[in-house]
Amino acid sequence: MAAMRAWAQCMRDQGMDVPDPDPVEGKFIGLNPPGSKDSPARQAYERAEEACRSLDTFSEVAEPMTEEQLAAWRAYAQCMRDQGVRMNDPDPATGYPPLPDRQDIRSGLADRATQVCLVELDAARHAGKQR
Repeated sequence: MAAMRAWAQCMRDQGMDVPDPDPVEGKFIGLNPPGSKDSPARQAYERAEEACRSLDTFSEVAEPMTEEQLAAWRAYAQCMRDQGVRMNDPDPATGYPPLPDRQDIRSGLADRATQVCLVELDAARHAGKQR
């Protein structure tokens, strides 16, 4: 938790709106890089991440997604967006799945949308795994 808090503070020092980790969950809740892949906001976030990289001793290195996994996570993200949730697409290079916007989590919209998108979420979680 201390490393996560230090990284979050570093990101804030770089001008990013990054919350402290959730003390109950032991992770960041609703932490999403802003903007689309090539947007100025995303580029600023990536520069801040680079400046704070030495403090990131807690991130898991994920495997790149297969095409099957990528398609399944995109279907889930689209379902969530169809329900009004602001959500990014999965990151194929890092294997990180899409995450809903923090405001949509806080308001309960993401929880309600997840109930509608359970089939897509289940498919995404199991994509590419041996059955």
